[in-house]
Amino acid sequence: MDALVPAFIAALLAGIADRPARLAALLGTGSGVWAGFAIGTALAIALSVAGGIVVAPLLASNARSLILGIALVAAGAGALWMRAVRVQRGPRPFAAATGGFVLGDGTGFLAFALAVKGSAPVLAGVGAFAGAMTLVSAAATLGPGWGRLPLRTLGRVAGALLIVTGLIVALGALRLV
Repeated sequence: MDALVPAFIAALLAGIADRPARLAALLGTGSGVWAGFAIGTALAIALSVAGGIVVAPLLASNARSLILGIALVAAGAGALWMRAVRVQRGPRPFAAATGGFVLGDGTGFLAFALAVKGSAPVLAGVGAFAGAMTLVSAAATLGPGWGRLPLRTLGRVAGALLIVTGLIVALGALRLV
C-alpha cells in the first residue's frame, strides 16, 4: 500500500490542468472515448511500471529517492503551465483519446518513479491509473463545464505542492535536509 495512495494523489495533482483531462472534456462521454483513454492510460502506465521494475534493482536507495524527487518537480512544473488542447472532430474519438493520453501526460513518469522507489511497483501503477482515470472520467462527465472550473489556479496550486514535495524528497536523497 506504500505506493497506491501516493500514486493516486500524484496523478490527480499532476493531471488536474493537463491535456488529457481537457481533451476528455472536449470529446465527451462516449464509450469509445472512455475506452480510448483507458487503453492509452493503461499502456503508458504499464510501460512505465515495467521500466521501474527493471531499473529499481540497479539503483541505490538515494538514487531512487532522487528520481522520485525529479519526477515530482517535473510533474509540478508541467502542472504550472496549461498547454493548448486541439481536437479534430471526426469519426475517430477512440484514436484521439488513446493518443492524447500516451503523448500528452506526465503521469507515466510519476508511475515510473514511484515504481522505482516503492516496494510494490504494481500498486504504483494501479494508483496512477486510478488517479488519471478519475480525472478523465470527471472531465468527460462535466464536458464544457470542466473548462469553466478555475483550472489555471488549481494547476498552479497543484504544481506548487508537487514542486515543494519533490524538492524535499530530492534534497533528502542528496542528504541536504
